[in-house]
Amino acid sequence: MNSFKKKLADFSELVMFKHSVFSLPFIFIAMLVAANGWFGWKLLILGALAAVSARNFAMGVNRYLDRDIDILNPRTKGRPSVDGRVSNRQMLGFIGVNALLFIVVAYFVNDLAFKLAIPILMVLGAYTLFKRFSAAAHLILGVSLGLAPIAGVVAVSSEITAWSVYLGLGVMFWVAGFDLLYSLQDMEFDKKNNLHSIPSRFGAKNTMNIAKVFHILAIVFWAWFVSDANLGIWGQLSVLFAALMLTYEHYLVNKDFTKIDRAFFTVNGYLGFVFLLFIILEVIQMEYILIGLVFILALMLTTLIFSNQKLKKEVKVLQEVLEVKDTTISDLEVPRVVVKEAVDHFSLHDEVMECVEAGESRESISEKLGIPANKIELIIKFDKIKKEKHV
Repeated sequence: MNSFKKKLADFSELVMFKHSVFSLPFIFIAMLVAANGWFGWKLLILGALAAVSARNFAMGVNRYLDRDIDILNPRTKGRPSVDGRVSNRQMLGFIGVNALLFIVVAYFVNDLAFKLAIPILMVLGAYTLFKRFSAAAHLILGVSLGLAPIAGVVAVSSEITAWSVYLGLGVMFWVAGFDLLYSLQDMEFDKKNNLHSIPSRFGAKNTMNIAKVFHILAIVFWAWFVSDANLGIWGQLSVLFAALMLTYEHYLVNKDFTKIDRAFFTVNGYLGFVFLLFIILEVIQMEYILIGLVFILALMLTTLIFSNQKLKKEVKVLQEVLEVKDTTISDLEVPRVVVKEAVDHFSLHDEVMECVEAGESRESISEKLGIPANKIELIIKFDKIKKEKHV
């Protein structure tokens, strides 16, 4: 069981599962708007499976084909695909299973989704190849995630609407922009290894300016999406919030390059989910919102209870450790004191041994020299050991 959990953790690290937060909100945004409300549990499950399997496929292909690059990069040489935790055969199996799962899910969604499944997988696998010969790879990554909202609309209405394209283009420029910022970490490595990226070609300052342009375009397309989909105040607030978050992201990176991780994960993760929350407020009826809030509160309460139980266990373990520590110290203290007292009387060693050799009793020696009888025994034992070692 432990080995299975470890392997599961290795695969999760392989595909950086936590990064799914970037694509999942926008596929659900598109589904909510297309359905003008709740789209049903079936499509929720199928949509989540499609998004996760598609991303797993893309990341699996990326990790498999990039092994020769990742092993040279200090930032990536610890990945499971490089250090042997996930073998080449396991990666190929993982890629195949997720590709098949995506196609099967698309089949159960509708005919148009099934017809588009193979072309979408081809686009998802293209990013890894593009960065070997073109700096436009950042945009290809953006296209890969930008397909998510378009796929969401296809799932609900079996068509591709204009507003879903605007939403997808916004996602494309958003992802390409933050990928540019993230790629600044590998700028020197890309130069040395002849890898094509905008940072290695145009430098850090120009890259940040290009990322700003991309993010401005993202806001423009998202505003166009809100307008074309006839969304109201909550839709408009979602775009305003996204603009503020992206402004903050650039502030962090411009201030300190070491904040790239924080800008990349925290800011962009919140952006997608808050955008989704505003769209939920826009299209879902109030009773559904209340149900959702109750569910979220229940989830938070469950998490807190679980965390509290875990904390209690940790406190109990800590108390046991402290008890063992106190007992150990107490056990060591007695012989330490005895040895110290014996050492304090070793200065009278010669006098004690002269009395012993003269045949005096332990009691008389103790009374004569003022040394406790048990300390005299220790001195005699010490003398015996010393003599045996000299023999």
